[in-house]
Amino acid sequence: MRKISILIAVRNEEQLILSCLDNLKKSINEFYKIEENNHNFNLETLIGDDNDTNTEDKSAEIIKEFIERNKGLDFNYFKIDRTKKELIKNNLKGKINVVHQLINHSAGKTIILLDADILVNPNWLKELLTKYYQNENIKMIMGTTIPNPNQDSFFTKFQTIDWLFGQGILAIFSWLGFPQTAMGNNLIFDRKIYEELGGYESIEFSVTEDVALFKTFQKYIKEQSCLTLQSVRQNKQNKNQFFLHLFNSQSLAFTEAEPTLKYWILQHHRWFCGAWQFSNFLKKGILLIYLFRIIFFIGVILSGNIYLIFSTLLLLGINFLLIISFFVRLKLKVSFSTILQALLFCLMESFLYFLVGVYFLKTKNVKWKGREF
Repeated sequence: MRKISILIAVRNEEQLILSCLDNLKKSINEFYKIEENNHNFNLETLIGDDNDTNTEDKSAEIIKEFIERNKGLDFNYFKIDRTKKELIKNNLKGKINVVHQLINHSAGKTIILLDADILVNPNWLKELLTKYYQNENIKMIMGTTIPNPNQDSFFTKFQTIDWLFGQGILAIFSWLGFPQTAMGNNLIFDRKIYEELGGYESIEFSVTEDVALFKTFQKYIKEQSCLTLQSVRQNKQNKNQFFLHLFNSQSLAFTEAEPTLKYWILQHHRWFCGAWQFSNFLKKGILLIYLFRIIFFIGVILSGNIYLIFSTLLLLGINFLLIISFFVRLKLKVSFSTILQALLFCLMESFLYFLVGVYFLKTKNVKWKGREF
């Protein structure tokens, strides 16, 4: 029987955690509807509460009440310990500490990571596990996560398109055999490799722990592949097969959008710092160009060069068509307002990322979930 451990890191999530658990419950029940799943799989869910300062937060009470009401499912609550000296020594901070302790408490050979604000669909678990066990070379799979596109706020819809566009581009790179990263809010991976790597105690600390985990997995798989007796051609074909990016409606989950532009900038600043940490000189240059490309766009417009202006408009047009195709790929409704919002996104995106770039030049310190790293 295959043991699966679903891990959820919680920190001051009283407004969202119940919806997260209810949706997860529906997905587990849908997965168990298939007769053979009751015999071939055993699922456990571990919820780690990282609240250390907010005495008014009711997340713990909500979680415990949910567990009490659903005794037929294997849900478990853990209060995360942040006092041990070895946690400081081994640089286990924030969410990394939560995941580290939950894995130590878990029994699964396969690990699934969810964030506390993630709402999965009923077919989500079935899709992840089916794809994961179809190919023995696959050791890590990322599902697709976006803010809910049905919310009325224009800023929320902007973030939906932002997430959709970014993950769509990442999916294309992955399909071409050049996976770039993984997101730890909707992720499944092999515990054996994680332990062979030494776990998060041995993985370089990063404010984007999912990127650090992905990069370490990628390096490990590449080194192991080079040690085999396969031909050079086979190595080139197989070295990236460890990772699969599911960009479809079955693996789709919804996350909470940032409430204000300030928090959106802080979120993307954290992501950018993580990407910067694991990039070489060339990639760092590309990242900076991406953040500050609005300067190039303004220069093109002021130059009056018709060919440069046409090329820029063509690039924005390609981005627009990709966004619409990504909506179709995920079976999301494409309305006139969706088309208008996609157009506005293409025009506004470079300016907003410029703000992230300015903040990055100002500070490398990351502020997230009430903590600074």
